[in-house]
Amino acid sequence: MKNIFSILAILSMSSVFAQNPETTIGGTTFDLQSNGSNQKRIINHGDGTVSVCWMMSHNDNKNPADRGTGYNYYNGSSWIYNADDVVTRLESKKTGWPNLVKTKSGKEIIFAHSSVDTALIQLTRNTKGTGAWTQKNLFPGYKLLWCRAIAAGADGNTIHLIAVTAGVKEKAPKFKGIDGALLYAKSTDGGVNWSTPDLIPGIDSTFSLSISGDSYSIDAKGDTVAVLIGDSWSDVVLMKSTDNGNYWTKKLIYDFPYTLFDEKTTLTPDTPKTSDGFTEVLLDKSGKAHVWYGNMRVLNSKINDDSLSFFPASNGLMYWNETELFPQVIAQALDQDGDFAISPAKNINYEFPVYNCGLASMASAGIDDAGVIYVVYSAFMENFKSFGLQNYRHLYAIKSENGGSSWSYPNDITPSGLDSLREYTYPSLARKVDSYLHIVALEDDEPGLAVSSESDPFNISNVMYLKVSTALNVAVKEIASSNNSLSIFPNPVSDHQVQVSFQLEKSAQVQINVYDVLGKKISTQSFGKKEAGFNQLTLITELTPGMYLLEINAGGEKMTKQLVVK
Repeated sequence: MKNIFSILAILSMSSVFAQNPETTIGGTTFDLQSNGSNQKRIINHGDGTVSVCWMMSHNDNKNPADRGTGYNYYNGSSWIYNADDVVTRLESKKTGWPNLVKTKSGKEIIFAHSSVDTALIQLTRNTKGTGAWTQKNLFPGYKLLWCRAIAAGADGNTIHLIAVTAGVKEKAPKFKGIDGALLYAKSTDGGVNWSTPDLIPGIDSTFSLSISGDSYSIDAKGDTVAVLIGDSWSDVVLMKSTDNGNYWTKKLIYDFPYTLFDEKTTLTPDTPKTSDGFTEVLLDKSGKAHVWYGNMRVLNSKINDDSLSFFPASNGLMYWNETELFPQVIAQALDQDGDFAISPAKNINYEFPVYNCGLASMASAGIDDAGVIYVVYSAFMENFKSFGLQNYRHLYAIKSENGGSSWSYPNDITPSGLDSLREYTYPSLARKVDSYLHIVALEDDEPGLAVSSESDPFNISNVMYLKVSTALNVAVKEIASSNNSLSIFPNPVSDHQVQVSFQLEKSAQVQINVYDVLGKKISTQSFGKKEAGFNQLTLITELTPGMYLLEINAGGEKMTKQLVVK
């Protein structure tokens, strides 16, 4: 995979802030908007209107009785509800984790799960933005939680849905030997009738003993459906169907080193690399699947104590598509002070805000009519610390204009000024991108969660709508070169030695430069004069884990390629 930056075009993020307007469209005291992957909670309808939902409560309680779906709608000129007026949930009973869908026939549908009876709830109305919602329980006899849904199909009215079964902790039986099984169901008539939920072939008890809630995502285009599973304790896999969900193929993205991991029996002294459970999948115009997840390392240091550990200082937004062999880092939390590390990560006494994810994570993707792919994510800010002595997270955006072969420099799209000292998390990007990225995210004055073991104080977190130009804010110009022979092996590199191969049209003095993601030159090595034709050099690196740009300067001709150090 090539990832080429123009060093001259990169601006230091320490002096660049986004100038994007934002609108407060709601609020919630329940700040745990997902246990992992973000649901699609915003729809750009393509006619100037936008629908948004979120998980809402106005009680200072980790298990609030009023929890349910908050909703707002932009009618082309204004939001139909003032933020302070959205205080009553849509459902008649307590729910959580809503997912917003619109069918081609015009129906607006919200799926959530009920904490009262562990059932899935479906809210439906025939016209977006207006009318009464009809509520019904889905799948009687099934205890299902943490669902994801998407509308597609040849007529745009097929809905694909995934959810996990309630587990032993929820006093539910195992499903076909799995304590928390991922089930799939579909409706071909816009949510009126549904198939019986069942396992996707290959995602059974031979794959995992348990799948964590929210560690998966779904996308669909036409009759092609993609399901990404990225639980921290099993393989990262892509399940794909090209016939509207009837038959599925399985592709391994990352091979977790412990097959059928069981906390009761398996130690992991080597802190294996894995997904942080915040996954995203997008199908492009050709139906090719693109995948993102946060980099993470995990540990089970003692068996059978019902306790697992993760490393929140893990850095890197991972990316893979169906033409790649391995996932690679395409973005990360930035080293803003230039000391080659995320400074708080070096302090063993530092307490990271609890989100159960890596430093660059919570990815949400969209695509425009030209096939340009956009990704919004939340990243740890090294230079912005709260009064509570924890660091804020900002929203970043990147884009690819060539199907994932290269990515723009990370753009901080967080509103400027005092908002730089605010926490921005759980972004959801509307799948349809026009001239703008349409985003809903949670904003707070303090890092971390009240609804977690961290026990931060409860307050109202703002539900923010951001409308961000697709031009983004930092121009990134790719280096044009007729010589595309540059190869790096291995890449990622882990042993500080890498082979650099390239072709020269004529003999020249060769110099290799390495830059960090801020465009700062990290190292320079000269190799003297090399002859025309094939050349191979051994580069010794002393780089900390992260993403870099390797540049070969051969008599004024420059070749560049991304270098990942793990």
